[in-house]
Amino acid sequence: MIEFVVKSDSDRGAVHCPRVRCDECGLTIDDANWGNVYYDPNRADGGAPAIFLHKPCSRSFEERRKDVFWSWEEMSVWFVQLASNARLDRKRSEARARRLESL
Repeated sequence: MIEFVVKSDSDRGAVHCPRVRCDECGLTIDDANWGNVYYDPNRADGGAPAIFLHKPCSRSFEERRKDVFWSWEEMSVWFVQLASNARLDRKRSEARARRLESL
């Protein structure tokens, strides 16, 4: 799941930041290269939810959910695809993020 968490900085107050949490073990996925994004390809046209997993948690997830033949993408690739689909201007967005962090 993608969630927002509050990072507290005593000088600047609270900053809300997105974080990815493994839908299997519940721990934070802090390296996109160690994560996969699963989805049900039979629901892809109807809004298949993205399921975020640590790569080592993928096997236990698949074992518990044998009712679906899952498709997946490496998380690092998935985020690039998402950014492209959202027409993200990376340089402009990174500059805005830096400005917000400096407030």
